[in-house]
Amino acid sequence: MRVIGIDPGLRELGYAILDEAYTLLKTETLYTSPDLEKVERLRIIYDRLYEEIDKYYPSLLCLESLFFHRNARSAMEVGEVRGVISLLCAHKGLRLLEISPLQLKRALTNWGRASKKDMAEVLKKIFGFQLATSHEVDAAALAVCGLTFLKRSGSIDDKLS
Repeated sequence: MRVIGIDPGLRELGYAILDEAYTLLKTETLYTSPDLEKVERLRIIYDRLYEEIDKYYPSLLCLESLFFHRNARSAMEVGEVRGVISLLCAHKGLRLLEISPLQLKRALTNWGRASKKDMAEVLKKIFGFQLATSHEVDAAALAVCGLTFLKRSGSIDDKLS
């Protein structure tokens, strides 16, 4: 059993892949250049995630749900990236679980107002090393939560988006 967690973003997207032993198989922050057309940036995201799914065969994709952004343009861009990821799930037959930032922080730290630093510290204890970017922290936290949910419940079919 493997899980991929994704912190969506058009400029910077973090993803992390875990196996059932909570071993971090891969984590990365994917950067796309604002000099490229938006459709090209979305294609780059789709293609990279497609390759990673083909390589690691996760059974679940955990995605941070969209929350209110002060910047409407930024929210729309994240929404477009989430749409591409949802389409990828449909193409690859992956189950999708959306987790809000509040749920994520509560699940990982037992406190809904935890900082990125608090989350990074918990993950450092789990993995034994510090993750490179805040996007990778969010992605790894999503994967940990998704894997924990799968192990506890055995099935998430009634919780899927």
